[in-house]
Amino acid sequence: MPVNYVLAPDDQRWILDDAGSRAVGVDAQLLPLLDKVLDGPELMGTIIVSGDAPAPTGEHSYHSWQELAAAGDGTRVGVLIEDRDAVQYIYTSGTTSRPKGVLVSHVSLQIALLSNSLATRQSYGEQAPVMLVVLPLFHTTALNTLAMPVLGIGATLVLSGPPFDPDLSGPPFDPDAASMPSSSTESPT
Repeated sequence: MPVNYVLAPDDQRWILDDAGSRAVGVDAQLLPLLDKVLDGPELMGTIIVSGDAPAPTGEHSYHSWQELAAAGDGTRVGVLIEDRDAVQYIYTSGTTSRPKGVLVSHVSLQIALLSNSLATRQSYGEQAPVMLVVLPLFHTTALNTLAMPVLGIGATLVLSGPPFDPDLSGPPFDPDAASMPSSSTESPT
């Protein structure tokens, strides 16, 4: 469940509590923001960090995503998923009241991804696009309109972290190699 890190810490905390979150994943550079969200009574016991994880504290247990992934034995987990099962839990920005959680089903997401791929005329195989996404993935436009359709057709997605820095956007990011902008005011031709 992506959480908007631009929201006030109280709203972020409310979202994590409302969703019944038991663990949180965070990029190492956003840890100072997470510390403000988790300040106070225990909300989260397990924090998974992409990057260097700090030492455990009395309240929180930190784990490195890279170390957890490397420790896996490669066994696939078999899970039966129905088309109407929830695949995403996305919260609104809460502009008029508290943020509200929206459940998205597998079938709804698949239809949206296929529709977005067709609408933006994405292709697969040797003609598959390379897309740089500079929008944050907590927003449904970045996640479901830009990123997921590209991944769904097997194309390449380049993500930038906050704040956007072209020197940190992959090893090294060549803007001329991007075949699809992450946003455009023009219609596809």
